[in-house]
Amino acid sequence: MRSPRFCRSEEPAITVPSPSLSPATPVPAVRSHGRVDLCVQARDDGTGIARLRTSGCLKLLFPTGRDPLTAVLLNTSGGLTGGDDLGVTLDARPGAHLALTTQAAERIYKASHGTARVVNTITAQAGSTVMWLPQDTILFDASGLNRRLHCEVAPTATALLVEPVVFGRALSGEALRDITYTDRIHVTRDGAPLVSDAIHIRGDAQAQLARAATAGGAGAMATLIYAAPDAGNRLDALRTAIGGGGAASSPRDGVICARLLAADSFELRRTLTRALTLLAGSALPPSWRL
Repeated sequence: MRSPRFCRSEEPAITVPSPSLSPATPVPAVRSHGRVDLCVQARDDGTGIARLRTSGCLKLLFPTGRDPLTAVLLNTSGGLTGGDDLGVTLDARPGAHLALTTQAAERIYKASHGTARVVNTITAQAGSTVMWLPQDTILFDASGLNRRLHCEVAPTATALLVEPVVFGRALSGEALRDITYTDRIHVTRDGAPLVSDAIHIRGDAQAQLARAATAGGAGAMATLIYAAPDAGNRLDALRTAIGGGGAASSPRDGVICARLLAADSFELRRTLTRALTLLAGSALPPSWRL
């Protein structure tokens, strides 16, 4: 008896539906989310990591050194747009020394809707030093950014904070005609307000920055805050370092506030490098010197 080479299946045939000709349901845009939680503490050989957690698109690298410990923040998403949500939390325990910077300038791209949200929180405990030294934030036309920085600094601690921002790329001839930019910095000492600063620009940034009472046509600016027991003794030297590129004042004991203006990012960086090196008392992280 010859065995059959083929057999017939009695199961029903599988029917594959044809593609629908109706419009597809819109797919939600992918947004970037990132968090960093870093706590550092003093050790016999300098400053070490007590706690480190990262998630999403934010990463931290520690190139070299323990005094101060230098951390480099990376945003692997390559920039921010509407709906992105990032946050960094830093805690320096008593006697610890930490300097945080970024790998490169952060870019805020055109947003189809909404704004990017960034919330950063710093705690400088007794006798510690925290230097918050991000590189430029570059705003593109039609971009949106809502950023907040809160720093709690102990009476014997030191906090050096800077937020540089560039309004478009000057060499590309960009004009920011429609942006939303809000930047708030709040510094407290023992829970009491020490400095509160806010910038809000909505709409035609170029026209608003051209006003004499706003920025006099500057294409880049930076807010610098130095909270430390010796802050009052540094004011005159800081004014010299800034020169005609801005102004500095000491609204109360133990703190200096400065606003710097420049035609472009290159001029702003030159002035900032002098000012930050003076207040830091040492060389800035390598990314600032490239």
